[in-house]
Amino acid sequence: MNDSNLNGRLASASYQLVETRLQTKLDNGITRCDLCLWRCKLSHGQRGFCQAHVNRNGTLYNLSYGIVSSMEVGPIEDKPVKHYRPGSKVLSVGSYGCNFRCGGCHNLEISWGTEALDELARGESKAAYVTPDELVEAALRQGVEGIAFTYSEPAVWLEYLLDVSEAAYRAGLYTVYVTNSFVTDEALELMAPQVDVVCSDIKSMRDEFYHQVCPVGSVSEVLDSIEKAQRLGIHVETRTNIIPGYNDGPEGCDRSPSGFVIISAPRAPGTSPASSPPTS
Repeated sequence: MNDSNLNGRLASASYQLVETRLQTKLDNGITRCDLCLWRCKLSHGQRGFCQAHVNRNGTLYNLSYGIVSSMEVGPIEDKPVKHYRPGSKVLSVGSYGCNFRCGGCHNLEISWGTEALDELARGESKAAYVTPDELVEAALRQGVEGIAFTYSEPAVWLEYLLDVSEAAYRAGLYTVYVTNSFVTDEALELMAPQVDVVCSDIKSMRDEFYHQVCPVGSVSEVLDSIEKAQRLGIHVETRTNIIPGYNDGPEGCDRSPSGFVIISAPRAPGTSPASSPPTS
């Protein structure tokens, strides 16, 4: 069920900038964002690769805090999470901004969101602002058992994710973090006390494939982040969206990391946008 009506009813609070939770001030007004492994170094007025964090006079702020680009109720298996609370339902939410640029992304309108983030940066946005408590109240009204952060990389929304997860925990709801795992250890350590499940999308087992969606990314960094999440005690499941001709060969996805639950999304060439080839 797509809860667009619910999203419209939630615009009760005023939008506000929130300081980026993980940032390091460097010299000459440059500040480094430590949310994901891009670790963007930004001067005043610059935004990170994700476009969701901006440097204003030496301090980084999250532009997308409380801005919900999509909301939907469905089974946890759709995330896909198969081995945690099977049969339960989650409220899936996402916002604008992502640290990958995946060709064929079926969440393009609600994940990259460059225009929406431009409007937020200029103070011209009319997007609904949803407080963490409002989101949790909405989840409870929908009768779900959990909240899933998905559609784009939730690490770039970390400030909101943490506040919602804390409120969700108080309300007895579990939380799911659907990620590309190109995130820092610091971000994972902040999430660990609040997030119940990490569902990681391993794009491929080849660095060449990763370089098409994230020039600085590598398989080893992604796997290290997944292992870190597991060591922190988070329930971890992984998946690979199979793209015929790109990551379905022996070197593409056959070498799965040991010790994890591996979930591969079904092949759906021609019907699933997830099966579209990447673009450079």
